[in-house]
Amino acid sequence: MTDRKFTKLFRQLSDHGMVLVLALLCVAFSLLTFREYHPTGAVPAQELAAAIVRDFGASARVIVVRGLTPEDEAFADTLKAELTAAGASVMSVVKPADAAAALRALAKKGGQLDVIAGNHASTSLLSEDDVSHSDAFPAPAIVTPPSYWWPTFLQVSNFRNIANQIAVIAIVAVGMTLVIITGASICRSAARSGWRRSWPHS
Repeated sequence: MTDRKFTKLFRQLSDHGMVLVLALLCVAFSLLTFREYHPTGAVPAQELAAAIVRDFGASARVIVVRGLTPEDEAFADTLKAELTAAGASVMSVVKPADAAAALRALAKKGGQLDVIAGNHASTSLLSEDDVSHSDAFPAPAIVTPPSYWWPTFLQVSNFRNIANQIAVIAIVAVGMTLVIITGASICRSAARSGWRRSWPHS
C-alpha cells in the first residue's frame, strides 16, 4: 500500500513538476520583492479628501503640500478640488520648501489651520520646525494616504515587462511547435502510404 502511494506521488510530481517549480519560483520572487508602497495620484487623493472631511469635518482648514513630480501635482490638484467641493477651506497649495513661510503668513493674519495634507513624497520633506514653529495655533495634523505592502514581482507593470521580453521567444516557440507537429503528421502519412504500397496484395 505504501509503495503504491509513493508511486502515485512520484507520478504526480513527474507530470506536474514544472508547474510546481514555477509556482515555487513565483512565491520566492514575491517574498524577495515584498515592500511598502505609498499611493499617489488622483484616486488616493479622492480617498484622502473623504477621510479629512470625515475626521475633521466639512469645515476643515487645510494646507495642501504639493510634490515635484507630475503625479504629485495631479494628487495635489485633485485633493484641492475634492476638499473644496466638500466645503473644506483649502488655505493654500504649497511646495514643501514653502510650507514654513505659508504657516508664518497664516499665523500673522490670525488664521487657523487643522490639517496639512499631501502624499508621502511631499510630506516627508517637511521638518518638525516647519509645522510647529508658531504659537498662534496648535500644530496641525499631517495626513497622507495609507501605505500598503505588496510584492513588486506581482505588479501589473512587471508582468507587462515580462510579456514584452518573452513575446518574440513565445512567437518563435509556437511557430516551431506547429512545424514539428506538421512535420510529424507528414512523416506518419508518408510512412503509412509506404507501408500500404509495400504490403503484398492477395
